[in-house]
Amino acid sequence: MLVIGEVEGPPEYQLFVVASAFRLSDGTTVVANRGTSELRYYDERGVWLGSKGRKGQGPGEFGWLHSAKVIRGDTVFALDASPRRVTLFPPGEEEPITVPLSLAGQMVSLAERTTPAGIHLATMTMSGDLWVVPGVPFHLLRGLQATDDGGAAVRPELIATSGVYPFRPPLFRIDRSGQVVERTEPVSGTPSAVHDGQTQPWPLGGWQVVDAGSTRVVSGLGSERSASVRGRDAHIEVELGLPPGRAVTEELWEDFEVAVSRRGIWWQDFLEAIPRPDTMAHYSDLVVDDHDRIWTGEYLPIDLGPERRWWVFDLDGTHLATLHLPSDLEVMDIRDGYLTGVVRDDFDVERVVVLRVNERSEA
Repeated sequence: MLVIGEVEGPPEYQLFVVASAFRLSDGTTVVANRGTSELRYYDERGVWLGSKGRKGQGPGEFGWLHSAKVIRGDTVFALDASPRRVTLFPPGEEEPITVPLSLAGQMVSLAERTTPAGIHLATMTMSGDLWVVPGVPFHLLRGLQATDDGGAAVRPELIATSGVYPFRPPLFRIDRSGQVVERTEPVSGTPSAVHDGQTQPWPLGGWQVVDAGSTRVVSGLGSERSASVRGRDAHIEVELGLPPGRAVTEELWEDFEVAVSRRGIWWQDFLEAIPRPDTMAHYSDLVVDDHDRIWTGEYLPIDLGPERRWWVFDLDGTHLATLHLPSDLEVMDIRDGYLTGVVRDDFDVERVVVLRVNERSEA
């Protein structure tokens, strides 16, 4: 197992907010280190080879490095959230390629209201298709409306009543000029909770998770046992053979209340106002590997032990394996028989780990 990251030592080995980590075909590990706006490259022994990117708004720079992944030819795809754009870093010394992102003219709906689509995240298939996921338009639930001076004002009569609201956005395929060339049918998005004019993604309904494989993008919602598999001009809905969600017992609910209270004192009002579900979501992570297999990581709203189950499915929904991985391991990429992820110690020090995957099915 390879471990990258030190508490003390040269700055290139100190990690700060790892956004993504993955392995190239030659064994090089790339770490998207958001805290320094860098893509750091390490060899198979974990020795730093160099970095690309830095803080800034120019070509090859990042305003806010959201995520990164590898596509065909060991080109690195990086999403910059400010400004909204994608940068492609070819291997070697080739100049980076910048692709702007825009959903101009596209609309989404929430709570029977419609608004221009905003960009939440983007991902790219190994073949180079760029897909964009729109963000949840929380302002529709808060009753916010734009004013003539460019600001926003609250209209109390438009504030949604307390409850959980589903969001079903389309996905958008973008060309290299940054323009939309395809809009899919709606998929299941992250539901939103509303109480007393405040909004919050509702974790008990699961989060929308999206990842891309060789030619298709996969989108799923943790509370559902299905996933949307989309390619150019075609899509299928696949049923995933997931076990039932964990039953919400009184003991589990009390532990959950303690865990989420750390997010803010107003969370308690949400939990009291919105009825609790009978079961927790099935999963909270979804990763597509280089063989187009779908990996879903068990939903863990609280610390439930040292291990976490991961279920592996084919693109048609066939269950291939169940693995037990450390619960503190955040899986970020799986390819060429290696899994790359991040672990954090009790002091929140991050380390990237690269390990061989044993796909033996377990009970």
